[in-house]
Amino acid sequence: MIIAEDYSGEGLHLWHPYVFKYEFDFSDILPKIRPTYEAALNHWAAKTDQTKVETIPNSTTSRVGRYEYTLEPHNQECMQPFNNWLGSRISWVWDQFGYLGAESEISQSWFNRHEKGGQTKEHTHNCIELVVASYLQNDGEGQGNIEIKDPLEYHKTGYPYDAEKEVWKEIKCPTNTVLIFPGWVNHRSQVNKVGGERMVMTYNINAVSYTHLRAHETKANLVCRLLLE
Repeated sequence: MIIAEDYSGEGLHLWHPYVFKYEFDFSDILPKIRPTYEAALNHWAAKTDQTKVETIPNSTTSRVGRYEYTLEPHNQECMQPFNNWLGSRISWVWDQFGYLGAESEISQSWFNRHEKGGQTKEHTHNCIELVVASYLQNDGEGQGNIEIKDPLEYHKTGYPYDAEKEVWKEIKCPTNTVLIFPGWVNHRSQVNKVGGERMVMTYNINAVSYTHLRAHETKANLVCRLLLE
């Protein structure tokens, strides 16, 4: 009897991951944050400040913090349990990327709502070091998940592969999923195919020194002290 020789080799993962997945229970926070969520999405800025990455009219994004910082989710008192939980995890992620001892400054936060047909198209978060995407409400199936683009796409142009299957990778994001990834990562949401309301909350976070953080903290620009204490 001839036994076939095994020619397979060991696949080596030489670098650390750049997308980190967590779970946080938002069930107690959701009813408390909803009035702010509705107010932000009905703010005049949400009607006039649509980004080009949103499908309209089935998607709504709100960056009202440019005009009214009190409606940004990270500034809400009810978000303190989440912010405290997030702080230690962000510190660990900073360490993975070499930002040893970095403090966290939330430069902006907002909500996205996608109803049937709604989608956020491919984009990055320019000049942002970490993005935190929290799924407050999503079935993780027909309402759609997030897709991450292969950062080595252009280096693989000569490979015989299906771009839509290989370049984009889906991450299942049912309710309570929290993703942390670098702002340079190309990503998009899938289309909400079944209706209902997909609710996502996003934080943009940069690494700063403790001195910078205290020097720039004002009443009109809360840089999330909760992540520090």
